[in-house]
This record gives sequence, structure tokens and C-alpha cells, in this order.
Amino acid sequence: MTAPSSTTFQRPDLGMAFREFDSEAARAGFIGLEVLPTFDVTETSSQNFSIWDRESIMKLRNVMRAASGGYNRIDAEFNQTSYTCKERGLEARVDDHQRNQFAYTGLQLEMAAVERVLYAVHLELENTIEAAIFNASTFTANDVTNEWNDDANGTPITDVRDAITSFKNQCGMLPTHIVFSDSVFRNLWTNAQILARITGMGQSRDPSLVLKSALSELWGLEVLCPAGSSSSQDTADAGLAASISDIWDDEYAFLFRKSEGFRPGLGLTFNYVGDGATINGGPSVEQYREDKIRSDIFRTRTDYDPKIIDTACGYLLGNITS
Repeated sequence: MTAPSSTTFQRPDLGMAFREFDSEAARAGFIGLEVLPTFDVTETSSQNFSIWDRESIMKLRNVMRAASGGYNRIDAEFNQTSYTCKERGLEARVDDHQRNQFAYTGLQLEMAAVERVLYAVHLELENTIEAAIFNASTFTANDVTNEWNDDANGTPITDVRDAITSFKNQCGMLPTHIVFSDSVFRNLWTNAQILARITGMGQSRDPSLVLKSALSELWGLEVLCPAGSSSSQDTADAGLAASISDIWDDEYAFLFRKSEGFRPGLGLTFNYVGDGATINGGPSVEQYREDKIRSDIFRTRTDYDPKIIDTACGYLLGNITS
């Protein structure tokens, strides 16, 4: 679809194609929104967002009713947090000549342009969430004795088992997930403690094929690590030689309890669904025409705020890689 000259209009058909922001991130191999899942809000900011109080939930209550008497009563107990969603966005150009040059339909080329922009937005969000949780200022870094890339001496199974105990002592609840980088995951393929345990479980195949599920069983945690190209980024400026690095720091692993709406957990990514965004986290997609360069411009906008809500629901392990 070619835009009328200089007129900006919404493209809900393209926005709906990417309507679930967190699902699209997972499809691309990003994991940040598994750590701080999206929560749709209709205001860009709030100073009094309510979360159930973690400690009050765990209190043992007297629920017995005396004969012919009334019932004991409890009041709702909440903690307050704030959020401020900030707008992110980029534009991509579809040139008229390019539209004719490639053997795509117009819609397919438009979809490719929007997907490139949305990938860039996800990449920025992934960096923001990584910096928030792999953060020795927010969370105490509990260093392991032997790095996990020390195949003979590293003890990741023991280290995480001990971390789960410490997590329970500080939080009162158990963690649900552990997250680490792709590099750390690949180092675990040849770790002696893990290989011995996998063999003991009757696993004889390539450990890289079974490791994630095996570790989930051993630790009782869902294992998160980035997949494919989404594990890396190029930090060089445009036009310069590529400078490839991992998004997720291989120095850390992080245990956390995942938030579910108003229930206690590590935190949420507040996602503003007004101003053209679609429900369930879909971005706003806009199109306008620039006749001077014979191109249609596609703009993708989204407003969000990744927010750590309860630091007791996170536990940072350090010294993971030498």
C-alpha cells in the first residue's frame, strides 16, 4: 500500500501482525520479557500501582469458625510501586524502486520493514532488562567458588542448589526460573558434574540437545538463555567494522520468581496500550509518504517501562566465567 503524499495514517493490519509484543520477542529468541513479563496499562505513568504484599500472603491465618459465631477477617494488603512508560520507536524506508526490484508483494516488503524496526526495539529492551538484573548494585553478587567453565572443578548443580536455599530464606518463596547467557550455557555442555548427572539420568545423546531440560529437572527451575542471533549484538556505529558481543554478561547467572500480574514476583514490563497501540502489547505502526525520495516510511512506536518491583525475588550468582 502506497501512502498518500505527506499523510500519516495508522496501519493496524501490520500492527496486528505483531500484536503480542512478548510473543514476538520470544519468537525472535529474546528472553527479557520472560524475566520481566509485560503488563498492559492504560496510563503512561502511575505512582500507586498495587501489588499483593508477599509477606502477608504467607501468614498462617486462623480460619476456624467458632460455634454460632462469626468468621475471622483479614484486610487486603498491598505494596505500592510506580512506573513511567517511555516511548521507543524507529522508522524504516521502503523505496519505490526497491519495491519493484525485489520479487515480493508490497505487503511482504512492508512486513519486512516493520519487522526490522521491531527487532531493534526488542534488542534495546533486552539490553535494558539485562542491565537491570545482572546488576551487582541492585542485587548482591554471590560469587561461586569455581567458575562454571572450569570443566573439572566447576559445580553448577551444587551452586544453584545452594542458591535456591538462600533464595527461599530471603524471599519465603521458591524461585521459578534461572537465566544466563548463551556462552554460559555452552560452557555447561562439557562440565564434569553435569555430564556425570546426565549420564546417571540415562542420557547418552549430545548434551547440548538435552541439557536445558535436564537442568530444569535437576534444579526444579525453568532455564532461560537467549537463542540464535538474539544472543549477540553489534555495538559498532554504522559504517564501521562489526563489534560483536553477547547481550547477556557471562559473569552472572540469576535466579528469580516470575511475576504474574498482581501476584508477588521480581517485576514487570509495564506496557502502555494507548496512542495507537493494540491490545496485548502490540506496537503502533504508522505509515507516511516522502515523495522527495520516492519512498514510504514505516514507523513503529511502543511505550514501556521494565521495572524491578521486589528485589527479594531475585538472587544473583557471580564469578560464573573466568
